[in-house]
Amino acid sequence: KYDMDVWNSRRSTVYSTKGMCACTQPLAASIGRSVLESGGGAADAAVAMAAALNIIEPCSTGIGGDAFALYYDASTREVSCFMGNGAAPEGLSLDVLDSRGIGVQPSQLPLDPHSGLCITVPGAASLWEDVVLSKGRKSLGDVLAPAIALGEEGFVLGPVTASQWAGGFLQGEEAMKVFRPDGRPPAAGEVVYNRDLARTFRELSEKGAKEGFYKGRIADAIVQASTSFGGVLSSSDLAAHRTDILNPSSTVYKGYRVYETPPPTHGIAALMALNVMEELYPDQMDGTPETRRGSVAQAHAGIEAMRLAFADALQHISDPEQVEVPVDVLLSKAYAKERAKLVHTSPAFSNAAIGAGDPSNPYVTSETVYFCVVDGQGNACSMINSNYMGFGTGIVPEGCGFTLQNRAHNFSLKRGHPNAVAPFKKPYHTIIPALVTNESDGSLYATLGVMGGFMQPQGHLQVLRNLVDFGMDPQSALDAPRWCLAYVGNTQDPQDVKTSNVFIEHCYGGRGDGGDDKDEGETLVQELQSLGHNVITIKKGSARSVFGRGQVIKRSPEGVLAGGSDPAVTGAQFLVLSETFSIEELKYYIFKLFANAMLPIIAYGMR
Repeated sequence: KYDMDVWNSRRSTVYSTKGMCACTQPLAASIGRSVLESGGGAADAAVAMAAALNIIEPCSTGIGGDAFALYYDASTREVSCFMGNGAAPEGLSLDVLDSRGIGVQPSQLPLDPHSGLCITVPGAASLWEDVVLSKGRKSLGDVLAPAIALGEEGFVLGPVTASQWAGGFLQGEEAMKVFRPDGRPPAAGEVVYNRDLARTFRELSEKGAKEGFYKGRIADAIVQASTSFGGVLSSSDLAAHRTDILNPSSTVYKGYRVYETPPPTHGIAALMALNVMEELYPDQMDGTPETRRGSVAQAHAGIEAMRLAFADALQHISDPEQVEVPVDVLLSKAYAKERAKLVHTSPAFSNAAIGAGDPSNPYVTSETVYFCVVDGQGNACSMINSNYMGFGTGIVPEGCGFTLQNRAHNFSLKRGHPNAVAPFKKPYHTIIPALVTNESDGSLYATLGVMGGFMQPQGHLQVLRNLVDFGMDPQSALDAPRWCLAYVGNTQDPQDVKTSNVFIEHCYGGRGDGGDDKDEGETLVQELQSLGHNVITIKKGSARSVFGRGQVIKRSPEGVLAGGSDPAVTGAQFLVLSETFSIEELKYYIFKLFANAMLPIIAYGMR
């Protein structure tokens, strides 16, 4: 049996000069490499990996969900933002939910996350096509071909994915046929096929997204599946979908411009928290006890900054096409300065004293898979794709091979709330890729992402600070223990922040994190409790999944790529050397390959 407690990384950072792909699955990363080797660019490789991950890890991601991408163009040093989030059906409203006894009143039931009512328009298919057409060098058919082959010819299931697959919620005969073909979930080491999904990808590649997914056979199957489970999605809802290409949200943190996807995603929550931390600690970390990574001062400040950011995010983030979102004010340094004043060291000010700010004041004088690619020309694609909760609704359209997402569960059911459910509205969205440039010249600094619902902006804050403030390499930045502000999105309301708990990863601030060798995090827990933090528990083993799974590719001014992948992922490391080595040197690097504990990063570029 696979030991889920063995997550401590013994990997080293992978380096390359010709290109790099990082994701949760080695097979998907190898597909990304093959696309680069055959003349494709970062955009092509990213979409090829997205499709492959749908085959390999359908319990996290798929074409029945949403996707977002940040693309860095090395020739112009500009960042484009592709928003692949679908809207609520025309037939979904608070009145409809009220008529079915669903709402926030004591006499009503909460919205079941697996109900057909939670199905929003899947945006991934359109985004995949638009990223390839806009930024790619290959045809969509060439990009999807490797994933099609995986579905038709099969792949061997890894142990971590097998565990996630077995725990995923599925419903209906079609879902069982596709994902429980023998009446049980597939086991690690078994060969798994998904010929229905391969057929879906083939139709998408031949007909394009508009005619091959949002109309025709697949669209009809999606509507039928939604209706069968109480949903209200219609053919016209699907036909109306388009990818939005927007300017990303960003802030400057200590000389680096950090890009995130704009509302209705909570990318700005990460940016707001970074602004508060910069206000609290404007200088570089000097190694004093207060500024040491893993210290109670750093953990407390980070947690409080994230609470402030979530309170604002849950109050103000909504679909900007229907509600005005004050992004510029929320991301302003003046607003951060005022919010930072609320970070105290007295227990009386923790949790309950934190609420949403008022951006109308004159402050301005603003389960999932993540994967990233940097190609040999320095172009980068930071991309994320998700069903939301595991298999999403667990509903599979007939003959299609994928589950439908449950993103409508992220709407507020409170009348008058900016994020309240409404027809054609896009819900608050948790998945966010990040991309960082050097503010001085606009050159690429890093692509990064941390998967895991409301953990994502928290992961971005912590991993980026590990890189920038504490000088860690990508692998060390991901290996370092994290904290998680839990239950902040339970009701999609700022009040969630006041009842939130804090989880601490095993050994945070203790053994292996600059603390006492006998300390596994107990000291930090006690000190944070003394500061008024709620019910703090140490998470170890498989419970560490609450801290998300991340990927990082960092680029030096000389063009050297450095990649890291979270220890909590399936995989093997494939290292294709970017220089010419002697036989003895090659033997040494082959030894390192196996000593590195199997890392799902592909470094491309033998010469």
